[in-house]
Amino acid sequence: MTVDLSRVHLIGIGGSGMSGVARILLDRGAVVTGSDVKDSRPVRALRSSGAHVAVGHDAGNLLLTGELPTVVVVSFAAIPQDNPELVRAHDEGIPVIRRSDLLGELMEGRRQVLFAGTHGKTSTTSMAVAAMQTAGLDPSFSIGGQLNRSGTNAHHGTGDAFVAEADESDASLLRYSPDVAVVTNIEPDHLDYFGTAQAYHQVFDDFADRITPDGHLVVCLDDIHAAALGERSLQRGIRVLGYGTTDAAALHPDIPLGAEVLSTEVTDVGSTATMRIDGRDLTVVLQIPGQHMVLNGAAALLAAHLAGGDLDRLAEGLSDFNGVRRRFEYRGTAGGVRVFDDYAPSDRGDRCPAGRPAEGRGGGGGRPRHRRLPAAPVLPHHRVRRGVRRGPVAGRRRRGARHLRRPREAGGGGQLPHHHRRHDHRGRLRARLLPRAADRPRAGPPG
Repeated sequence: MTVDLSRVHLIGIGGSGMSGVARILLDRGAVVTGSDVKDSRPVRALRSSGAHVAVGHDAGNLLLTGELPTVVVVSFAAIPQDNPELVRAHDEGIPVIRRSDLLGELMEGRRQVLFAGTHGKTSTTSMAVAAMQTAGLDPSFSIGGQLNRSGTNAHHGTGDAFVAEADESDASLLRYSPDVAVVTNIEPDHLDYFGTAQAYHQVFDDFADRITPDGHLVVCLDDIHAAALGERSLQRGIRVLGYGTTDAAALHPDIPLGAEVLSTEVTDVGSTATMRIDGRDLTVVLQIPGQHMVLNGAAALLAAHLAGGDLDRLAEGLSDFNGVRRRFEYRGTAGGVRVFDDYAPSDRGDRCPAGRPAEGRGGGGGRPRHRRLPAAPVLPHHRVRRGVRRGPVAGRRRRGARHLRRPREAGGGGQLPHHHRRHDHRGRLRARLLPRAADRPRAGPPG
């Protein structure tokens, strides 16, 4: 696909993915216009960088600069076909492409380092970006969240690598040709699109088939389905590397081990992990808690090393990584309860690190030093998940659950922000507390 990107109009420009590609277009000198249903921080940031953005959808928005755009960009699922800007684009004969197509165009000519999987894409991608920046690689990147340190979700870098999330929800990851493809875990999801679990699994096999001949598939050995993907890919002649704990690696001896988590020590604020990558033992201090974050960190280091990064400097960058906005983000303390803001698209309890007590210093299951029950609102981010999710916290009120208001000490006025509000069938705004992860059935190994 060859697209004229001199004048680009993005419908829904304020979204996490769309605002990122808009920022890269601006950095590359394109004229960027767009629209969104409301004003927002990403919209204001884009305006300050030179974008022309209208609030509300109107056919006239295609002429915000006095010229029609050379291409119109939409997200696959979010924009209805009767959107007036989309209708006018078709009437004017302007090409309409999906965001994934645009991202694929932006990545052309760069080494593509892509992160896929049901869970953990944003966190793992962000870790890789932070590590590679510290290592001096200056990658271009587009991620689905804002890095806490830099406050941005995208960047046009001077290096030859482009780091991004590969979204499987609508099979758009099949648009890319990765040099390094990481799969953190696989758990059937987005069945409104795929129809069956088998079709959902198949999209990851198809993604692996798109890896460049000299590229690598990197899979988490602690996740049974990601490891199975690695084994199938090996049989098709794809170069595969695994990462994970020592015990998990022993279960998959056919997959070459790229990164081994030798030990993990839980701290009050995160974890200290020892990893072996390319024959080197590295110690990494992770500021984000959870064993799944240790595994994500191993994936990020391995992928960044495959992209040419020095291991010592990569480990330094990962240790400096302080998270992504709305990914287990600490917001404040109220009444002795620490409040975290988390995107939480999954209802898997084993992914809620604050729901588990920190173990003794040896990490071997000693007596818990603390017993913390987090305030964890159930906040499905998408209408489909709100409608079809089933599980321990979906569709019914848990015993002992309480209403939760955003604490004033966390920077709010006592109310959950608008994007955290959940309408129940009576129209009231609610958020519910999750039970401790230890009290909930595990859906599978952490990824």
